[in-house]
Amino acid sequence: MQLFCATSVIGAEHSPTNLSHRMHGVIRSHTLKIQNWANSTMIVNYLLQNTKLSLTKVKQLDSQWRQGKQQALIAQLQSNDISKFLQRRIESSQLYLEAFICDDTGAIVGLFPKTTNYWQGDETKFTNSFEKGIGRVFLGPLIFDESTKTYATHISVPIRSWNKTIGVLIVGLRNIK
Repeated sequence: MQLFCATSVIGAEHSPTNLSHRMHGVIRSHTLKIQNWANSTMIVNYLLQNTKLSLTKVKQLDSQWRQGKQQALIAQLQSNDISKFLQRRIESSQLYLEAFICDDTGAIVGLFPKTTNYWQGDETKFTNSFEKGIGRVFLGPLIFDESTKTYATHISVPIRSWNKTIGVLIVGLRNIK
């Protein structure tokens, strides 16, 4: 398996410079698990049935979300079935910090816990995984994540239906030294 990371495509012989050898192994093993989450019938069907908002509306909601003015939307998203699915997985492991699912525009349709913003369509962890509809696994750099207040890396996995990328699942993993 190859992962596309922030600096290059990494195979078994390469690892991102800011991740430990142990963390690289953890990422490899958990990427397959996360891909299985993304391929679940429930997630695929939810995205296929999801009513999409215009990009203008998504950006408006994102601005309000960042200002703390979208508590009703956050509560609605956190109570849906795919958010509950993500919550069970995040809470089942000390390695996972957060997970969220974006539609093909980058708007969040499911999440656990709350993120700092609603629209992910301009963020590398979304754009490099969605890759203009091609879809690929993307490993982000080790960064301080504002949502979780810890150092983390994100694995982004395309969600597909009939060989078409319809969204992206992004999972934050706690750094392991």
